[in-house]
Amino acid sequence: MKISVLIVEDSYDDAFLMVRELKKATYDVTYLRVDTPEAFEDALKNQAWDVILSDYNLPQFTGEEALRIVKAHNIDIPFIVISGYIDEEAAVKMLKAGAHDYFSKNKMTLLVPAIEREMRDAQTRLQNSYAEQALVDSEQRYRSLIENLPQAILVFSNYEIVFANQSALQLFLVEDRHDLSGTYIRDQLTPIFTIDYASASNVRNVHHKREMKLEVDSETTYEVEVSAIPIKFQGQDALQVVIQDITAQKRAQQLLIQQQEFDRTTLDSLSAHIAILDKDTNIIATNLAWKNFGMQNGATQTLNGYHQNYLDVCERSYANGDESARYAAKLIRDVISGRRPSGQMETICRFEGEDRYFIMQVRPFKDIDHASLVISFEDVTAQKLAETELRSLYNATNSLFHGQNLNELSHHIVNAIVEEFDEVDCGLMLVNYSQEKILRLARAGQYPVDVTTTLFIDGGGLVPEVVRTGQTIYAPNVHLDERYLPNQSETCSELVIPLKSGERVIGVLDLQSPEVNAFGGDRQRILMIFAERAARAIEIMQLYDEINQYASQLENRVAKRTVELQHTTDRIQAILNNSSDIIIVANHDHAIRLVNPALQSVLGYTPEDIIGKQLSALISTSPDDMLDEILEQVIQESRNMRIQAQAHSIDGITVPVDVAMSVIQDEQGGTIEVICSIRDISRQKELEQELRISLEKEQELNQLKSSFVAMVSHEYRTPLATIQSSSELLEHYADDLTEDRKTHYLQKIRTQVSRMTELMEDILYISKAESDGIKLELEQVDILALTEEIIDDTKSTNGQHELQLTTHGELKHVVIDPKLMRLIINNLISNAVKYSPDGGDIHITIDGNIDELIISVQDSGIGIPQEGLSHLFERFHRASNVRNIKGTGLGLAIVKQAVDAHNGTIDVESEVNIGTKFIVTIPQ
Repeated sequence: MKISVLIVEDSYDDAFLMVRELKKATYDVTYLRVDTPEAFEDALKNQAWDVILSDYNLPQFTGEEALRIVKAHNIDIPFIVISGYIDEEAAVKMLKAGAHDYFSKNKMTLLVPAIEREMRDAQTRLQNSYAEQALVDSEQRYRSLIENLPQAILVFSNYEIVFANQSALQLFLVEDRHDLSGTYIRDQLTPIFTIDYASASNVRNVHHKREMKLEVDSETTYEVEVSAIPIKFQGQDALQVVIQDITAQKRAQQLLIQQQEFDRTTLDSLSAHIAILDKDTNIIATNLAWKNFGMQNGATQTLNGYHQNYLDVCERSYANGDESARYAAKLIRDVISGRRPSGQMETICRFEGEDRYFIMQVRPFKDIDHASLVISFEDVTAQKLAETELRSLYNATNSLFHGQNLNELSHHIVNAIVEEFDEVDCGLMLVNYSQEKILRLARAGQYPVDVTTTLFIDGGGLVPEVVRTGQTIYAPNVHLDERYLPNQSETCSELVIPLKSGERVIGVLDLQSPEVNAFGGDRQRILMIFAERAARAIEIMQLYDEINQYASQLENRVAKRTVELQHTTDRIQAILNNSSDIIIVANHDHAIRLVNPALQSVLGYTPEDIIGKQLSALISTSPDDMLDEILEQVIQESRNMRIQAQAHSIDGITVPVDVAMSVIQDEQGGTIEVICSIRDISRQKELEQELRISLEKEQELNQLKSSFVAMVSHEYRTPLATIQSSSELLEHYADDLTEDRKTHYLQKIRTQVSRMTELMEDILYISKAESDGIKLELEQVDILALTEEIIDDTKSTNGQHELQLTTHGELKHVVIDPKLMRLIINNLISNAVKYSPDGGDIHITIDGNIDELIISVQDSGIGIPQEGLSHLFERFHRASNVRNIKGTGLGLAIVKQAVDAHNGTIDVESEVNIGTKFIVTIPQ
């Protein structure tokens, strides 16, 4: 029902409360709030209002002024005073001035009944006014006033219908008053005719009103509100009947009842225990879960009964030893007093004979009369257990990072299982496929098992069975499992979990307990998750052992080479100290005076050829000939000097020499001669060149080692950080995460583990290829089918690129190694996709004939800079324009080794920002 309300009020909140009360009564409210005389005057002039609600005192206005303005406009509108405080004298004064009702703001529930009463009275006054005006002005005037009223109006005289307005005709589905059956209608309105309308002058103010069902015809029935009043009509005593169709209102009330029932059903369907308290903390409503909780804990009267005070319940619980009850009571008091808007806390309750964890939430509830608080208890026991499991898994997983070697890591793993998961006994075994044995590596727990004993892969028992099948085996009662081979008389249940690297079983975890069915449910699931991580840790530790072994070999080689170089240097030094060095004595003017025989053996000069000539004729320095200046410096300063120069042999050959110069002084300290020791350092120069080359190779090896360690550290640090952050999120915020987010973080962990595994496989492939070489296993292969399979796999994980395959020739019987060829094609296609980040077509062409197989892969990606082409197939090399595209620099190195193993060739054509084409040729 629509209603327009003019509110004289300076408080927006108070006005909102009035409107909300009307809306709760299903009114469609149109309202305007004013707080000055001018705004009030404009509102009265511009719109008709159903009711005026006025405060008594406003900063710029008063209720008395507002009432005087209404009277001045001669408007008959219900005027109701609603004030925070108004004394009796002022209230009586307002009623005498023409106000229709008054009450205080803290009794807002009286608003709707008062408005409805005054609107009905206003309507009655309007109708009486119409009737009186009709008596004064004529029936035509009467008709003009009421003909278009929405209410159906009938006038009865001597129980016959003498007038019906248009709404009445529409209500009874007729076109003319004469079509109305007065008797039929009067029989339905019998209760109204208890008024003696024949004596209308004596009962002028009698006003009957009643709700009833009105049957218009056999198919149409209305819910109506009927009111009757005696009147004078055309000078005769008559009864005016006003019929208001309230079918829609009744239907709305029924819908409200249904909605309330739906709300009750919804509350009862919730698993949380919910109670509604009034402002005095008395329980006024509970849902079914709350009631069941009270019944199962023997507290039906305390927790289930309405009007029980919940703070009293908390006090009794605290007196019985429940510490959390005191905090619960404080939380309720804080929220109800407004010190906190809402709150929650964790508490423990006995439920069905065991401790359960609950989250208690307290929230104010102001949308229902007489309700103050809603208290809910959500059972979070399952989440708590999950947190405990995750914490145990996290603590156990931390142990995987503490081992310095495989043996130490293995002991950490078994000790973590026994300590963190409260298991009785755990053993870790690794598989040696070359010896077909299962070796016991570590054990922890109560059983005295000899870890030196060995099992065989093809032997009996649960452990060999798990190694052979790769599947977890659980024997809840080993005495009923024929696969079990007794080794401990106390054992009643055994769980064996495989440790896998990809699809390959590298070891097992063997857990035993003297209890039957000791590893069921969630415990088995969490142990399997830990086993997966333990397998990765073992795998990484084995890789580190290989890396350390390789690094040790490199260090031994460097040390050996260093010793060899030192021996070479010693030999050179011995040669230089030999008398085979050229010794020349020159006088103070640089003329050669004496030489030793080594001059002839080294440079071919005889003493006669050289004595008397200048030393600079035999030896020169470069780039400028400064030998004479150097000799003068030695003579003038009387000091020793050593230089490297070039000696010129008799046949024109230049020999690099080391020249040591010193002076021979006379008794007075003056220089009389210069001695030059000239050593042929041709061999030394050659050795220095070899040493530089060796050092460059050593630096290259060190750089390779550093690149290798840096790459492994980087490529492992990123996924390990992702695994760490995801596991911490699952540990600390599991309660706040949806199941989809939990699955998302677990998937991230699995993805990063797979990434680490792929990197490790590439490294192991390179290491094996270098240490053992690549063993080529040729067979006839359908290269087309192999390529299509790789393309399909790529398409399943990448939807951004279009892969186009073109073939020529015979491709079903190509002689190749299928494993190596899969590596070649898969790496080339993967690189084409990876380095084409903006999408585009990837063209794969295969051309086979009797002599050779040619495979080309072409993309339209970022291309390879020209300076990077010469290093393209080096390990760990990546082009300068790859930016943030992830990679290890091993893919093309693996491809090159695989192609070389086939005695094939690989060529590349590339242009930056245009694309790259790789061409592999394999001879047949």
